[in-house]
Amino acid sequence: MEVSSEKNYSKAVLATLAYYDVNEMALTRSELLNYCVNPKRIEKDSSPVCNSLEVDTAIDRLISGGKMISYNGYFMLPGRLSLYDKRIEYQKISDQKWKKLLKISFWLQMVPYMRAVFVTGSLAIGNVHKKSDLDLLIVTAPGRIWFSRFLISVLISLFGMRRKRFDKIAPDKICLNHYITEKSLKIPFKSLYAAQVYAHMIPIWSKEQKTIDEFERLNSWISEYVCDWKIKRNYRFRTISNSKVLGFIRRAGEFIFNNYIGDKIELLSGKIQGKRIKSNPSYLAPGGRIKVDESKLEFHPNSPELLTINQFNEKISRLPELSSYSEGDSGLKRG
Repeated sequence: MEVSSEKNYSKAVLATLAYYDVNEMALTRSELLNYCVNPKRIEKDSSPVCNSLEVDTAIDRLISGGKMISYNGYFMLPGRLSLYDKRIEYQKISDQKWKKLLKISFWLQMVPYMRAVFVTGSLAIGNVHKKSDLDLLIVTAPGRIWFSRFLISVLISLFGMRRKRFDKIAPDKICLNHYITEKSLKIPFKSLYAAQVYAHMIPIWSKEQKTIDEFERLNSWISEYVCDWKIKRNYRFRTISNSKVLGFIRRAGEFIFNNYIGDKIELLSGKIQGKRIKSNPSYLAPGGRIKVDESKLEFHPNSPELLTINQFNEKISRLPELSSYSEGDSGLKRG
């Protein structure tokens, strides 16, 4: 192992700890291996392909050198042992929120034109608190994104679980803030923040496995930011079982609306919902991202991305090994 390679991987591990330190989160060894910042982000002479053995070796080297600390299987920057207690507390809360989310999300598979459901945000990361909401990314059939959104919103509202547009805090409510279609699986907005979000994403249901495989293929750019990225699969107790009855309802709905009437409903739904979205004052507010078109709907008016990236850059600027390294955001709205 070359000395330069050792240094590069040590820097990558420190950068990863610093990123999650901003998010008040301690990491396990496996999480450090899975979500380690790609060393090539920091040093251009690094190999673009990460070596998990070198990441593992760097962890032990940094601990022995006093650059990071370990406690009960969790890792943190020096002086941040308090993150361990937070992580244990948040994990207990996370388990309860998962139970609630899966119980309601089971019924989503009955909605016509549904193709996949992913859990994102703090719940996917495992860093939730009692007031956290539940973020979902929904994949629909092309040409029916607005119709699907309407039906999903109605269903979640009937359960009393939908986060409403003016809710600043919505504990345990489902936040339907991101829709894409099978034809728009590629995420165009790239940053370390976005890469870490999608690297943690967990698929809880899909009509066909190929949708998940295609998302992974089209978003291989995530590996430019995060070592050895793969979509999590086979998560025990983190998936929805397929229901033949609900699947029949979904297919029946698609049979009924795969025609001129369905096209008109999609067009009308788009006009009404689009007008309502654009009338919201947050639509033009800086610092977030709202995208509205026939292939993707993204509602992150108050995205924490810019704040996270700025705090990350400030933190690593105080680490001698990383003082010359910085990251940018994914192109958020400017004031």
